[in-house]
Parts: sequence; structure tokens; C-alpha cells
Amino acid sequence: MGLVSDKEIEAFWRDGVVVIRGVLSDETLASMAKPVDRALGSEEMNNMTEMGAMVVPPSGGTVLNDPAAAKTGAPRGQFHGGTDHWWTDPDFEHFATQSPLPQVAAELMQSQELWFYEDSVLVKEPHTEEPTSIHQDMAYFQLEGDKVCTTWCPLDPISKATGATVYVKGSHRWERNFRPNWFVSQLSMPDTDGEEVPHYDRNDSEHLLCFDMSPGDVAVHHAMTLHGAHANVTDQWRRAISVRYCGDGTVYRFKRGTPLKPHHSEVSEGDPVNHPRCPQVWPREDIRIVVTTPGYSSRLMAEGNLTSLDDREIDVSEWWRHEEEELGTKPKRWLINPVNEEHWLMKYATFSQPRGAPEFQKGDDWAERIACGVAGALGIPAAPVELAFELVGDKTRYGTVCRSVLEEEESLINGDELMGELGISVSRNRREQYKVEAVFKALEYIHPPLEVGLGLSAWDVFVGYLALDALIGNTDRHEENWSAIKPSAVNTDRRLSPTFDHASSLGFQLSDQDKEERLSSRDKNRTPEGYADRAKTQFASKPHPISVLRDAQEIAGQPALDHWLGHVQQIDDLVAPIWDIPEHRMSTSSKEFAERMLRHNWSRLAS
Repeated sequence: MGLVSDKEIEAFWRDGVVVIRGVLSDETLASMAKPVDRALGSEEMNNMTEMGAMVVPPSGGTVLNDPAAAKTGAPRGQFHGGTDHWWTDPDFEHFATQSPLPQVAAELMQSQELWFYEDSVLVKEPHTEEPTSIHQDMAYFQLEGDKVCTTWCPLDPISKATGATVYVKGSHRWERNFRPNWFVSQLSMPDTDGEEVPHYDRNDSEHLLCFDMSPGDVAVHHAMTLHGAHANVTDQWRRAISVRYCGDGTVYRFKRGTPLKPHHSEVSEGDPVNHPRCPQVWPREDIRIVVTTPGYSSRLMAEGNLTSLDDREIDVSEWWRHEEEELGTKPKRWLINPVNEEHWLMKYATFSQPRGAPEFQKGDDWAERIACGVAGALGIPAAPVELAFELVGDKTRYGTVCRSVLEEEESLINGDELMGELGISVSRNRREQYKVEAVFKALEYIHPPLEVGLGLSAWDVFVGYLALDALIGNTDRHEENWSAIKPSAVNTDRRLSPTFDHASSLGFQLSDQDKEERLSSRDKNRTPEGYADRAKTQFASKPHPISVLRDAQEIAGQPALDHWLGHVQQIDDLVAPIWDIPEHRMSTSSKEFAERMLRHNWSRLAS
């Protein structure tokens, strides 16, 4: 099961920092007390207090000082910091690679893979007068990428008085690079590039976040987030271990004046981060995540047997009924989970009765669930979907539940409304103007979803949605099946909603008998591949989903598509969600048919 919640993921991407409570056990923390003591006397450790006094004043700078620490009259404490303790101490290596930290970092950054970049020990003795200067971690890393983070793990209770960290809210989204400094002064290191770090009062609650923490809690911040820390004005030690990780798409990018590590001479600019000094730590060697979506994970064990975790179906019989959903043509209603009061949309599976043939239940439910899994493998933000059922007397009613993507006071603005604001008239009965160019114009001033990393526009993300449609053969990306989220009046910035509603895909409306005939047919037009090639979308002139994606590529360029397809290490990662559906919800013939469709569409995209 996941270690972080959807709200924690959203907070990380919104604010640039989040605290995950109670992640590390008492045993884990106790096992690191002696290694931290050893680190204090090691060659990797620097006395930041002494270094600041030696380096900063001669360079024309001022060492930061909190007068409150000096007023106590107690002996002045020292600020210690060091990196790469794991190179010489196996306890630090085990902590960084085998603790829950890699999973936490991977889930927060929505990264399929994760590499360990470095560790650090940060200690402020009692009555350490130096606050930590505001700085940006990425300025010190010879890296580039939007999935790089720092985990900060205290071994002692943390408050402002003991030296809590402060974070500049949302600064990771500024797309600004700042110069590195000396940690005890805002003086920048010489011969470095970037902007000067702006000044902040550490008690500025309007712009800064600060958290009280207990041992076991873990703060995780984005490498682009500006942050610093208070001085320690108490009699208590403030010990913390910091571990830095990088995820999908991170490469080496060397920065003038920034300290180098020994192995940097063995890598080149633009190389992926896979040197032995940056070992891969997620997925674990004995387990490989092939699908990760909130509340539901499929795992492929090392021996190759696909297994599923708990709760592949949710019984919603006792969930609270809220209201009917009017949009769309299929029966659906909003439910409230009584455990956490989250809102979920229940969509019931529908039935078909061809002329002269028995009635059968269509695959709306499993198609929705598979699409969510494929989106997860691609790294595309999608509304979480779970298989569900409802007991009605002696009968069982099947469907899916889809968690609301809205927070309190937020609302959806559908695509037809967004295009209408530009004078582009699109409706269910009039789609002559519903073209890729119209969607591009409508999204030009819309922000990307909070779930995606830096450097992506809303249009880049929508290209990912079209790539998902192309892979699963989704034919229903009409003007009401994509939206922007309108926040409360306090914040008027609109952002693209995660993708939703993908039931019209993967041959969901065909009977098992029809699929069995097609699976063995020698007529190319009757095969799953031939069926996939005849898919038609809701765009003007009803082009194939792959044609729509190609049109979008001409606007966005190849990098946007490569970003999403680059998450997939092998086609099996996309196929796995199909075979994770319980047998009583999806027949073997339906699974084989869907797999052949998906593999065929993937080969067309890759060609």
C-alpha cells in the first residue's frame, strides 16, 4: 500500500514541501543515533560555525546570528554539516536505500524510478546562534530535472526554538535558479551563476511554512524550493539526517562554481543519473511497481508472477448517497465515503442486447479501471478509479467509483465552456469547430495540473491525455470530457483537471462471443488490431485517436509526447493493469482482446 495520500502529493507539488507524519519507526531512529555521533567526528563533517567565521567576513559578507541564542549566557553551540556519509558508513547506506524514504519520495514525486543522490547530517548544538541561510538545494546539485527532492528526518523534537526549517511557499514553481551560498550567510559563493536569493524574515508566516515535527516525521521538499532554518536557542540538540533523491528524467548538468563529487569526472553533461555512486533505490530489487495509483497498486514480483494487493474491489453498499450526476448519458451518482468523507462518483456498468442475441454486461467498469492504471504507468495525472459493487437485496450491482478531483469551493469548467470563451462554439450536436487547434487555444492560459512536475504546460499534459486515448482506443474525448479546475475566489488561477472518463475503450462494448471470434479470425478487419485501427474520436471529421495525437504533436513538438512515453520501460507495464482485473469482472477473452489492442496501438505510436 502507498505511504502517502493524494492530499500530501498535492501539497508537495503546490507548496514545494510536505511533512509525512510517523514514517520512520522508533527502531529505525534508534539505529541511526550512533551513526550520527560517528559522523560528527568524521572527515565528511564540516563545522559550519567555524567555516562561516573564516570565509564570510573576508569576502565582505555577514554571518547570520540570532541574538536570542546569545542572550541565554550558555556556551555557544556549533553548527555542523556534512555529506556523503554513506560512502564510508554502511548504516547510512542502509538508511537511505532500505528505509521507507525511497518509497515516500517516489510516491510524492510520482516517479516510476528513483536514484539516491547523497545524504547529509545536519546538527545544531544547544545555543547555536546561526540560522541557516535561505537557499535552494538544486544550486548545489550537479543535476537537472523536475523530480529531485530532499527528505529531512529529525532525531529530536523540532520547533522554531530548536531550529525548525522554513520553506518559501510555492518557490519551486518560480522556474528561477538561485546562486548557492555558505549556509550561515546570504553571501553567494564566488564564480557561480543564478539570481541572488531574496531576503526573508524567518517569522514571515505569509510567505513561509514552518512545521513542528516529532522523531519519525519526515519533511520532503522539492530541490527548487527555497528554504532555511532557525537558530537553536534551547538546551536541546537538533540532529537531523537529510537524504536527497532524483527521479524520472533527471540528468547530470554541471554548474559553474558548484562543488563536484569525485565520480563527476566519469560522467558527461546530459547523462542519466545511473552511476554506481547514485544507485537506483526504487523500485526495490525484489519488487517492481508496474502500476501506481492512489489506493490501488499492482506489483510484478521478481519471479514474474502478477499479483495484486488488497481491495481490488470496494463494497460501497454502506456509503452515503449524496446526489445524482446530471452530466453524461450513463447512470451515475455521487457517494460519500463515511470513513473520510471523500466524494466519489459511482458509475454503474451498462448492458447491451444485440438483435437476436442474449443481453450482456458491457465492460465500462473494467475499461475505466484499466485506463487509470495505464495513465499511472505513463505518469499522467488521472482521477483515481476503483472497481466497486453495491449489494441491492439479493443482487449485486457492479461499476466503478471515481474520486472527485476537486477540493472545497473548487469547480470544473468543461472544455466547451473554455472554447466558448474564445468564440469557438462546440456542442454535442455541433462539432465542426472541435479541432486540436481549438483545444490548444483554450488551454493557452490554463496552468498545468498540480500533480505534474516543473517545465510542463497544460498543453503538454493534454498531449499526454491524447497519448492515453491513442493507446487504449478511447473514442469519447468530447468537449465535456476534459476540464479546467477553477479554484476559490482567493486564487483565480485555473488549472487543467486530471484526465477522467475513459470507459469507451479497449472493446468494452463487444460481447465475449464476438471477441472470441475476432481473436481467432483470419480476416484482418475482424481482428483486435483491425478493430483498433477503425476507432473514431469525437473531434471534427471523426479522426482516429492516433491521428488526433499526431496533429497535437505538430503543435507541441516531439518532446511533449516523449516525456510521457518515456515513463514506460516496457510494454508489459502498460498491459499489467488488464490482467489485474478479477476474473468475475473481466473474462479471459476480454483481457486477451484488450491486450492485443493496446500492444498494436503502442507499436503504431513507436513506429
